This record gives sequence, structure tokens and C-alpha cells, in this order.
Amino acid sequence: MVLLTIGLFLLLMVQMTSVSTKSQSISSRKRMAVEAGQSKMDLLCKYPWDLIRSSSDEGFVEENGSVMPAVSRLPGGAGDSVSIGGTKYYRFWRVVPDPEIQHLKTITVWCFWKSEGGLWRHTALVTQLADVEHSPE
Repeated sequence: MVLLTIGLFLLLMVQMTSVSTKSQSISSRKRMAVEAGQSKMDLLCKYPWDLIRSSSDEGFVEENGSVMPAVSRLPGGAGDSVSIGGTKYYRFWRVVPDPEIQHLKTITVWCFWKSEGGLWRHTALVTQLADVEHSPE
């Protein structure tokens, strides 16, 4: 009875370790995707105002009235890619001028990667950027 209990306990510990490791891996990849997206966002915000543009239109598709990255066209449709810790992250970005405020742009950066199961995962970051040199005071 004692041996059976110890065996079940060890089996449970192995299973918990496996689940914990998988969760850490998913969490780590999400964190890396956010960092890759943020680095692209930071770079875009350093460009001169007139040069801040979306990545290639080839990488986007319109769905339900909104524009989203075309996952079916990955990796070719991505704006660029970066490898971090052995995982390749594909980044798309869309820059949209505000329809009401002349010197304001909304920037969205999506960062995609493939999970262990072969499914595409992604994270998205959104910010607004004002052209302070030409904004009314």
C-alpha cells in the first residue's frame, strides 16, 4: 500500500511539473512577443512624422469592417520578423491617421508566433502618437 501511494505521488508530481513547464513556456513566449512588439512600437515612434507608415498592405485583410493581419499569409505578409530565444516572431503594424484630430495617428503592432501545437498565437499593442511640432497650441 505504501509503495502504491509513493508511486501515485511521484506520478502526480511528474504531471504537475509537465503542466507547470508548459505554462511557463507559453507565458515566456507571450512576454517575448510583447517585448518584440514594444521594440517595434518604440522604433516607429522615433521616425519622422511623415515616414510613420503601416507595414505592407499585403499582410492585411478586412474582416467585419476592421483591418487585421492576414494570418493565412504568414510569414510572407509580415512587415518584419525577429528571433528571440529560438522562436521567430512576425510583426505587422498599422498606422491610421485620426479622422478628427489632424496631427494624431493610432499605431497598432501585432506580433505573431507559432505555439508548440503549430497554432498561431499573437499579441497586439496600440498607442496614439501626436505630431507635437505641428499640433495647435
